[in-house]
Amino acid sequence: MRVNTLIFISLQFMFLKIHGQVWQAPQALSSHKINQAYFSMAFRYPAATDSKKNSGKILVRFTVDNQGNTKDFRIEKSSDESLNAEAIRLAQKILWKPAIHNGSSVESQACIDVPFNRKHAHKRMSAEGVPEGLTKLSCDTSNKIYTFATVEHLPQPLLPQNYRNLSHYIAMNLKYPEAALLGGIEGVVQVGLVVEEDGTCSNIHIISHVGGGCDQEAIRILQSVRWLPAIKDSVYVRSRSQIDVTFHLREQRQQQIPNRQSGGL
Repeated sequence: MRVNTLIFISLQFMFLKIHGQVWQAPQALSSHKINQAYFSMAFRYPAATDSKKNSGKILVRFTVDNQGNTKDFRIEKSSDESLNAEAIRLAQKILWKPAIHNGSSVESQACIDVPFNRKHAHKRMSAEGVPEGLTKLSCDTSNKIYTFATVEHLPQPLLPQNYRNLSHYIAMNLKYPEAALLGGIEGVVQVGLVVEEDGTCSNIHIISHVGGGCDQEAIRILQSVRWLPAIKDSVYVRSRSQIDVTFHLREQRQQQIPNRQSGGL
């Protein structure tokens, strides 16, 4: 009886293992933490609302097709109905990988929670203000993402005047991770991202990993940058970018970070 029980348990384990291999739910291109940070940065609050809730979450459900495109957005659960439209607007910005079934991409359902916090947003906007020049043009609302080759003006990082360019900003502000320093780890972290039509930065993800905390540090420094968006047909548009952040050790294991960005940023 004991042997039969063990065989039954082993067969159950094998089934679960196989079952886990044939189905993979759709995945956002960026991590949950990065998406949540983007929502916090980009959330726009109505000028007038009857709601008294200062913070909460709105759960948005949608469909991810077999190409990774999203559609049929709807509210699953809301703690403030006056913010539902904004939650859907932001959820539509997130890029996804399709679900996998038996090795093939398939259409599937997905959810994402969009947080809001009016107090934090008010403090952030008071500190940052509106980037100079950003209000001179209207913004594209199609959600189409353009490449550098198809826009008239490339996105430009908005940096304090004491920085020559994005490479200089990264070099002066990036902290070499202790784990990478102690382990002698160096290399190039390739980071993909989308510069949104409002100057925020979304869908930050690692294309080429290094490890030792270098990936996380590259993401941290790029999350701190606000942008003047790309321009096409005299409107601000979304654009896809890739930035290489190079971690290089000197003999004394101090950081020396020459960087290069695609598109000459």
